Amino acid sequence: MLKKIYIKLSLFFAAFLFLQTLFLITNVQEVEAAESWRLPYAAPVELYTIQGPAFHGKAIDFVTRPTSTEGTLIVAAKAGTVYLVRQGGIYDNNCYVTSSCSPYGNYVVIKHSNTSYSWYLHMRPGSIEVKEGMAVRRGHPLGRMGNTGNSSGPHLHFQATSSTGYYSQVDVAFENLGILDHLKYYTSNNSYNMSSTFAVFGGKLYQAHVGQNGKIYHRKSGDGVSWGSWATTGDHITSHAVSLTVFKGKLYESHVGLDGKIYMRSTSSGTSWSGWVTTNDHDTNHAIAMESFVNVSGIDRLYQSHIGLDGRIYTRYTSNGTSWSGWTTTEDHENHQAVAMSVFKGKLYQAHTGMNNRIYTRSSADGKNWSGWQTSDSSQVTKYPIAMAKYYSYIGVPDRLLQTRVGIDGKIYTRYSLNGSSWGSWTTTDSDYTEDVVGMIEFNNRLYQSHISAINDIYIRRSNTLGLIPVTWSVIPDTKSL
Repeated sequence: MLKKIYIKLSLFFAAFLFLQTLFLITNVQEVEAAESWRLPYAAPVELYTIQGPAFHGKAIDFVTRPTSTEGTLIVAAKAGTVYLVRQGGIYDNNCYVTSSCSPYGNYVVIKHSNTSYSWYLHMRPGSIEVKEGMAVRRGHPLGRMGNTGNSSGPHLHFQATSSTGYYSQVDVAFENLGILDHLKYYTSNNSYNMSSTFAVFGGKLYQAHVGQNGKIYHRKSGDGVSWGSWATTGDHITSHAVSLTVFKGKLYESHVGLDGKIYMRSTSSGTSWSGWVTTNDHDTNHAIAMESFVNVSGIDRLYQSHIGLDGRIYTRYTSNGTSWSGWTTTEDHENHQAVAMSVFKGKLYQAHTGMNNRIYTRSSADGKNWSGWQTSDSSQVTKYPIAMAKYYSYIGVPDRLLQTRVGIDGKIYTRYSLNGSSWGSWTTTDSDYTEDVVGMIEFNNRLYQSHISAINDIYIRRSNTLGLIPVTWSVIPDTKSL
């Protein structure tokens, strides 16, 4: 009798897992199918179609203007799953230099839910950071423009096909542009990875985001409700979200330049910034995480973390904001999304989305020796970077470490932990779809969250003093993503 009950329960559990997986896949397909195509460039880039329907079927060759050079970031034009990656060895060669090469060079193929495929050819050697089977969102970094294969100069060969066959090309109607013309200029104004970020500095709440022109904008609020105007120094262009944090009386800002280098600057006043500086020692295709942390020995340091081109998580620190330690990696995990960092109960925490699109967390008491990566929920599937924030309540509610993510259904989910290891369930109040990373911070005993909508409106909501997140999002007037 017990054996029969066990078999029935096993069958029921297996059926439940199957239906859950089917539901997740269906949701992914619905989101992908609803998306339109966008140009495969993240930053504001002037493009020229040197080859189009008149020359090469329905494929498009993009060069950047005024000079087409290697290194421009290439992103997924639509959500999907990486079907094929070819790089290294013979794929690194150029056919104009040697006959021993693959005509496509280094390339990526992405499969989309409607059985279409997108192709990205001639990419720079060593720049491809996605792997076969990986789920990617629209705007996910793939690698950098190159000159490999049958190529007479740096460019991107882009095409969509109806099957895995190279010549089954189909027309691509890009968002707001339609089908592109041959020998014509276009400008990529996509706001990929341009999520807003927060910092509390000088008793005020600061917010930063990257406009569609690639410039970094800031504003501030004294109460979290009434905001000043957006302002920019306009002296740097980036295709990634910026990071803000406070360290030893200064507000620090970091971003990844169009050259893949990590840049940083600071301000003591919140308005007058130092010049951008880079140590020029690491390349990345992802946003930078920053956090100040007083370790177990009482040493106050500023930490930075990023994903290398090899998919590893690298971390470094500084005690004065200028002289940095070398980048270190534990080399025990691969990642394809930006890393989040936060401090909670005397430990520095890192979180990221793994290659299987699940969320992993680890901690360190000294900023050097890390616990193992932990994942606690097999249903926490996301194609987006994770965000973390600490929340300290002043009326007796236990302190919490919060994580937020965008689900495959485009909704925003939040969970919390009281000890940094045991997590509550993911909850959502949302019906809105977003493909943005959520920013999160505590300010004046309230938890703030922000995201940029599909039409580039910046939405902000805040909790009550118990940390309970309200149901509705409110858009602050005049907060259009510039």
